[in-house]
Amino acid sequence: MAAIPEHFTAEEKEAITTELDRRALVRPQHDNDSERIREAAQRKVALEASNQTDADEYAECLYELGDIEAALALVRNVRKKELWGERLEAILRPDEPCCNGPKHLIRRQLSPRHGGLTPVVQCLACGTVNVTNK
Repeated sequence: MAAIPEHFTAEEKEAITTELDRRALVRPQHDNDSERIREAAQRKVALEASNQTDADEYAECLYELGDIEAALALVRNVRKKELWGERLEAILRPDEPCCNGPKHLIRRQLSPRHGGLTPVVQCLACGTVNVTNK
């Protein structure tokens, strides 16, 4: 953390430090998730308004907005279809931990089952991917 200039009082320094710590917790490495989702919503509206919906681009918007089943029905890209199918399985998987191994945050995904933006985690011990708030 950068040094706080000396002209601040002790109380101000404490308040600044507390705020910086709070921001570090609220905005971890994946701080662009909300922006990614907002852009997908805007692209979806623009594609619908233009009546020139490219199936793969529209499917990607649906995927980012959490409508993975509809996205899977439209997407033609085989790799995306496979990855999105795995992500849908992870969303539907029970939220119980697979094992006691350490977990790695991959990203956050809109999940209707979980009620919003939910962490996608992968177990570093067994490789299981899950979408869970636990």
